[in-house]
Amino acid sequence: MESVRKATGSNWLVALLVLCFLVGLTPCQADSMDLLGRWANGPCFAVDVAGELTCFGNGANLEIVSFADPANPVLLGRKTLSGPIYGVALSGHYVYVSSFKSGLSIIDISNPAEPEESGFYPVYSGKGIVVSGQTVYLAASYDGLRIIDISDPTSPVETGGYEDNVWANNVAVSGNYAYVADDRGRLLVLDISNPAAPIKAGEFVTGGDVYDVAIAGQTAYVVDEDYGLFMLDITDPANPVQTGFFESYKAQAVTLSGNYAFLANYSYGLKVLDISNPDTLILAGTCRTSFRALDVAVSDHYAFIADEASGLCVIDIATPASPVAAGSYATAGLSNCMAVSGHYAYLPCDFDGLHVFNFSDSENPQETGYYPCSGVSFGIVIDGHYAYIARSGNGLMVMDILDPAAPAEIACFHASGTPYDVAVAGHYACVAEGTEGLVILDISDPANPVEAGHYDTEGFAYGVAVVDHYAYIAGRDRGVCVLDIADPAAITETECLDKPEPELVTDVAISGHYAFIADYFYGLFILDITDPAHPVQVGDYPVAMATFVAVSGNSVYLTNSSQLHWIDISDPASPVERGSFQTKDIPYSIAVSGDTLFVADRYDGMYIFEVKKDTGVEDRVSVIPELCMLSPAYPNPFNPATQIEYSLSKNAPVRIEIYSVLGKHVKTLVDQTQSAGTYQTVWDATDLKGQKVSSGMYVVKMRAGSVIQNQKVLFLE
Repeated sequence: MESVRKATGSNWLVALLVLCFLVGLTPCQADSMDLLGRWANGPCFAVDVAGELTCFGNGANLEIVSFADPANPVLLGRKTLSGPIYGVALSGHYVYVSSFKSGLSIIDISNPAEPEESGFYPVYSGKGIVVSGQTVYLAASYDGLRIIDISDPTSPVETGGYEDNVWANNVAVSGNYAYVADDRGRLLVLDISNPAAPIKAGEFVTGGDVYDVAIAGQTAYVVDEDYGLFMLDITDPANPVQTGFFESYKAQAVTLSGNYAFLANYSYGLKVLDISNPDTLILAGTCRTSFRALDVAVSDHYAFIADEASGLCVIDIATPASPVAAGSYATAGLSNCMAVSGHYAYLPCDFDGLHVFNFSDSENPQETGYYPCSGVSFGIVIDGHYAYIARSGNGLMVMDILDPAAPAEIACFHASGTPYDVAVAGHYACVAEGTEGLVILDISDPANPVEAGHYDTEGFAYGVAVVDHYAYIAGRDRGVCVLDIADPAAITETECLDKPEPELVTDVAISGHYAFIADYFYGLFILDITDPAHPVQVGDYPVAMATFVAVSGNSVYLTNSSQLHWIDISDPASPVERGSFQTKDIPYSIAVSGDTLFVADRYDGMYIFEVKKDTGVEDRVSVIPELCMLSPAYPNPFNPATQIEYSLSKNAPVRIEIYSVLGKHVKTLVDQTQSAGTYQTVWDATDLKGQKVSSGMYVVKMRAGSVIQNQKVLFLE
């Protein structure tokens, strides 16, 4: 179906400016969410090493570190990129970095203290990366294999690719062949003698999720997360033949050095395998790491392990049979929740600790305090000079934050379930404990919390909000439960709202006499709770995969799997979206302070936004968008069809396609050059042959010039 043009080109902007001049008005300022600052630390997923330089990811930060003395690493330089780092390759004085939801960044490290981005190529779903000569081979998950010419590092150019029914996790190159680790259970062999048109030469089916591959001579070592390490004879690349196997559940990555293969094995750490006998893989030694070993690089007699939330681990492998930890470099954990109070933001990171930031200068937030602690944080609330953190493995932690530079744990209530959220009202803390329901703690003495009451919500208590003496529980598949907690020892259920058939209620927020509900499948529901015993739905707004919600004044901020949505609720019966921002990972939590918005973005640390509301004339003329943008599809979920809107800032070749989540091409909706403006197209849930697709999640992929954007849509039969 051809797209339908909705708006005009640059002549509208000229006309608007002339009109404003004639009537004495200044051009109106549109609603916007402007990114002010970031704290981009996060888990470590990828590492590479050359000589004394080790480069690895710390969330969206590329760390350049010298481990000349492994026990005392020295940070030489840092470069903040636009998204979490999933692949790193060192070649000469350049580092080639793949960032998820962003692309290929080429960083000049001639002066490690001042790394500079020389070039960039947009690839939305980049993961593993390898450099061969003047070519980068990038494993791009459902975008398959991308082949990029880097002969001019300042201007990388894609020369070819392969995306037919493949989900590429990583790649190795040998001669005229690329060996692709395909998540769909196989090693895919591609003939790349003509990089512009790679063709399938062969494959080897492992049966599990293939994560990595390394080549030595005529042998390929293939990592399957479900089974272990396969050793294949690739003398004939079209017909790989298995010659050996080492069983190792949760294997993630492999690198080769001499007669040894070094296997990053998730929570099992590093495994060293003797591969001197081509027919037999023998375990020579092991070394546990602090968390989850995801990637490995070897230089001299050291192995460098990307250990997710704990950072980079350095292991002495001089004696392969007895590898020993030699040093480490800490990165941050996952950012799932946060809270603000005064000029401070509190961000508890998983398996890491509580980070405290002074955001007096929002464009340059400064970390002023830290407290190490284990476990996964799901919720945090500030009350006075105490922080209450719902943390698995720890229960409800109580932190004294009177001095933000020196937060201190003063108490911990060990819950029988997993605490997913917490709200404080008066001298009570209400904790949503998953399958255990709601637990109420008396925190009159914060250093000694005591259980005052408990209620089994007969569902999964995931979120909680409290107003007056009522607790509103986001009960996932049970809807929203309203509990009277006037007497914590005798809690009573006044209502359980399970209409209009919420599938997965994930969060709840209260403002005035309204409750705002995030439902994963349906989006935002607005309830009038003037009578808490009889809440009434007054409005809704569809957002697929809605997860967390926050309210400030007449604005609701709602996150889903990839975006932050700003929704105007001046009229609760008719909510209107004012803006959105696509973060580089999954926005998990929101905190608001005036017109400043804070977002915890899982692997990508913290974003700080300034919310600017329109102060100009009400009826504005649509002008050319500032960026090429793929807007959220509507409706989503959908049946029988969904409308896809997109905007172009200039003339560009546009291609909009539908893919399955496994990377299979389903249908092309748009494939033509279009002028600047805003357009719409429709997908009716059919494939290339016009046949109806099955229910499930699909990916809308837009290529417009050098811009690539994706979003997920859910078709329900």
